[in-house]
Amino acid sequence: MKRIKGNLDTPISISEEILLQILQEIPAKSLMSFKCVSRHWCSMIEGQEFVDAFRVGSHKRGTKLLVRKSCSQDIMIDGRRKNYDFFLVNLQDKSVVPLAAPVILQTNQFILGQPVEGLVCCNNIIWNPTMNETITLPQRNPSSDLKKVIENMTIQAGKHSWSISSDYCLGFEVSIKKYKVFSITHVDVGMGLSTVSTENLSYAEVLTLGSNNFWKNTKCSLPQELCKIFGFVDNYCSINGIIYMIIRLRISSSVPEYRILSFDLSRENFQLLPLPGGGGGTGSYIHFTGEVGGRFALIHGAEGEKTWLLEECFQGGKWIVADTPWPECWRLNPEMIVT
Repeated sequence: MKRIKGNLDTPISISEEILLQILQEIPAKSLMSFKCVSRHWCSMIEGQEFVDAFRVGSHKRGTKLLVRKSCSQDIMIDGRRKNYDFFLVNLQDKSVVPLAAPVILQTNQFILGQPVEGLVCCNNIIWNPTMNETITLPQRNPSSDLKKVIENMTIQAGKHSWSISSDYCLGFEVSIKKYKVFSITHVDVGMGLSTVSTENLSYAEVLTLGSNNFWKNTKCSLPQELCKIFGFVDNYCSINGIIYMIIRLRISSSVPEYRILSFDLSRENFQLLPLPGGGGGTGSYIHFTGEVGGRFALIHGAEGEKTWLLEECFQGGKWIVADTPWPECWRLNPEMIVT
């Protein structure tokens, strides 16, 4: 083999285009350390063009599952009982990696929302699993009537009962490339607010992350059909700036009843969607909600035997049955969510 002679001190020049392509393949946590190389590198990595390319590229690196598992052992952390362990499952190589999580997420009970562009909403906490960083959302600004009830019940973020609910949903508005948090508080008409109209029993706000950290009143009302029977948000999924919420109704029944309510982060309006299969929602269990091919998907039914895709959300909503080979564990374990 012929040895190539050259000066090792001669710097090798790599075009910025190739460099950006290389950086896009580096895991996010490792990528942050490259910002220290120089101001130019930091500027490139923080630039909107690279951020957008990295975000789009992350969707092509294979499907992963963020798994939250209840902790069966009696373990204490900072004086509080540990409730959950977190894992990251790679569906391509079947690897399972324990995931570090902040103590507050290991010890608190909360609804685990669907990941949105790498972030997860855990009640009033936004979690970045890759960086293991969290931010706490600022306090909301409910109307005086709702605020009085909330204070009397000493309600905490994300808490709900048959009388009052307080829920958070994370979304990403593609048109402006911003994360937004949608929050809705609803109070039962029997909570001593008989003089207040039903429209004022629900209060919806939106917060744009990285902006002025102020909640904005959407001034939009729930569909009339839900005003008196709204229970709480059982689950949700955000796709292309629209949040699809599974609403558990506040109805005295031995079996649960649901409705599907969407909220458009750009237009700031609600839309009530039908359940697939023409069902009324009584006794129909929803085993999985998520995104499949850019569309809202449900595993719906007593046995979770059918996967439905929302093909058209306008004009009343149109559903089709999808031939999707879901792993059996996805149907039976609602704590598994696609990242």
